[in-house]
Formats: sequence, structure tokens, C-alpha cells
Amino acid sequence: FPSIVTTVASTNPPTTTAASTNPPTTTAAPTNPPTTTSASTNPLTTTSTLTNPPTTPFSPSAFCVGKIGYFAHPDRHLFIRCTQFRTFVQTCGNFLVWRQISEGFGTCVRP
Repeated sequence: FPSIVTTVASTNPPTTTAASTNPPTTTAAPTNPPTTTSASTNPLTTTSTLTNPPTTPFSPSAFCVGKIGYFAHPDRHLFIRCTQFRTFVQTCGNFLVWRQISEGFGTCVRP
């Protein structure tokens, strides 16, 4: 049997698609600078807030390594007594604060 091939020609003209003439759009994050606020309206007084607390808490035992005597504690109502073998954190008492007089020596006084 002979095969029959039929060719159909399209009568529609070829179509083309044009590229968009609009530039691409991007959305950027706002570029507002950071703001700082002041807690005081008095220009002679400033208030600061500790934003990065110390990563290691205060250790009286570590502080006393190689020391003997009496020393200031970060809490001014306390003091540290360093001996050869032990460390003591002691309080100054009612309404008193520690005053360091010299290396290894101090006293509790009224503020």
C-alpha cells in the first residue's frame, strides 16, 4: 500500500512576542539610621543602660587568687576577705559602705 502524506500549510502569519520595556522592580529595606533616645532632659545629666552585661559573673574566689587582705566587692555594701586558703564575702552592716584605704586594707564607713 502506498502511504499518503498530507501537508497543510498554515495561513496565519508568524507571531512574535516582544520583551517588556518596563525595568525590573526591586523592593529595598528602609534605610533609616538607628535612633538614640535620651532618658534625661537635663543636658548635665545622662543616663545609660547596660546593653551587654558581663558574660562571666564576678567570682570572689577567682579574685582572691594570690591575694591576702581585705578588698572591695562590686556591691559596695560588701567586702572580700582573702586568706591563704579561703575567701570570705562579708557585709559592712546597716547603711555602711566599703572604702578601700590601701592594697589589702579598708573599712566600712557611712556614705
